Order: sequence, then structure tokens, then C-alpha cells
Amino acid sequence: MAQTLVMEKFRGFQKSGVKHADVLDVYKKWASTYDKDLELIKHDSARAGASALADELQRLQKPKNVRILDVAAGTGYCGLELKKRGFTNIDALDACQEMLNVAGSKDVYQALICEDVVDKPLQIENGTYDALLCVEGFIDGHIKCDALPHMLKVVKPGGTVVLTVREEFLHITAEYRKLDPLIVRLREEGMWEYIIRYITPHYFGDKDGVIYVYRRK
Repeated sequence: MAQTLVMEKFRGFQKSGVKHADVLDVYKKWASTYDKDLELIKHDSARAGASALADELQRLQKPKNVRILDVAAGTGYCGLELKKRGFTNIDALDACQEMLNVAGSKDVYQALICEDVVDKPLQIENGTYDALLCVEGFIDGHIKCDALPHMLKVVKPGGTVVLTVREEFLHITAEYRKLDPLIVRLREEGMWEYIIRYITPHYFGDKDGVIYVYRRK
């Protein structure tokens, strides 16, 4: 019963057309109990995203102190998964300060950055990070597709970018039907190069996810 209520809570504000301001308001009120609620549902998104990044960095023989930006960090689930894998130099970026406050209590992040990820440059110097991870950021009312080029610019040339999205959103959500074509266009424009794209099961509840791994050019 509790699991069903939590899933309904997620669906209630992740519906198509929801406004970003309304999403932020939900997160502000939910931050203190978000982790407890999330534990009630089956989700593999943070582990899957962190594993994809860790595997690629290991393949490239990168040290554990590479500088990583966790975009849409929320309360720090991805940061914890990266820490489990030995990474020590992670910054969190999220639009909700209340969620970041919870993330900051977990002794994972070097810096907490409260900023909206929108269609304008981030307040982060270009080429700052060795890697960027964005898990569950591409949801209605969260990060729109047109913010992606600005996200990429804060990654160093040769840096690793891992993005994840619920597979169904690529087909049923107007905003994210644009994501795959945008990813291809950015590759054609020379912003990044393809490494791998694959489906991961049970990404969120019974929903599959898509994981994209790219290298910044």
C-alpha cells in the first residue's frame, strides 16, 4: 500500500505539461522524507547511471579523483553510488536547495550548486569537469532538451558524459521525443562522440531506462 502511494506521488508531478515551478514546490516540501519514500519502490536508476560512468572511466584508466558533476543530483543517490565505487571528487547540481541540503548531509560532495539547468550557460566555467552524470533529469518539469548543449560545455574535451532517461519518455512525451534527434545533431556538430547506448531494465519501478555514454570533443 505504501509503495503504491509513493508511486502515485511520483506520477502526480511527473505528468506531461507540469510546470517547473510546481515541480520545485513539490521537491521543497518532499525533501525531508524523499529518501525514505524512495526506498519503498523498486528503482535502479542511480545504480545504473553510476555504474555506466564508473565502467567507462575505468575503461579509460581514469583516477578515482577525477572531477565529476552530478546534474539533477537531488538528495544524492547517484553521489552515494559513485562514492561506493571509490570516486572522491564529486559536485552536486540541483535546482532545489532543500534537496541539496539533504545531499550535503551524506558526506559525498565537494560542492553543492543550486542552479536551474535551462537554455542558457550554466554559472560554471566551461571545461571544468572530467565527467558529467545526469540521472532522471529528463522528466517533464525538470530539464528540457535545449539545456543539453550548455551541460556539455562544462565538461573538458575528452571528458565522459552519461545521461539516463526512462525509455517510455522518448516515445510518449513531446519534449523528450526531441532528445534522440538532438543527441545525433550534437554529434554531427562535433560536440561529442558516441560510445554506447543501451537499455537497462527496472530503471524505475517496472519501467526500462536508456543509458547514453558519450565523450566530449
